Amino acid sequence: MNKILFLLGITLLVSGLIPIILYMNLLYYGYTFTEYLSIIFHKLEMIYVILGFIILNICYFKKERLT
Repeated sequence: MNKILFLLGITLLVSGLIPIILYMNLLYYGYTFTEYLSIIFHKLEMIYVILGFIILNICYFKKERLT
């Protein structure tokens, strides 16, 4: 069960971080950093990042080992 949660956490974190990194192109087109953060925090991908981070922390602090 811990391995499945770990893989789910990694998947959510990566699927959330890739679009956030791609949105950094907005800075090139004249957006300010505060506008960039406003756009990022209103996207669904930020929820994926937060959920993935929480799931990975749960897996890390559980007593079971991944191996």
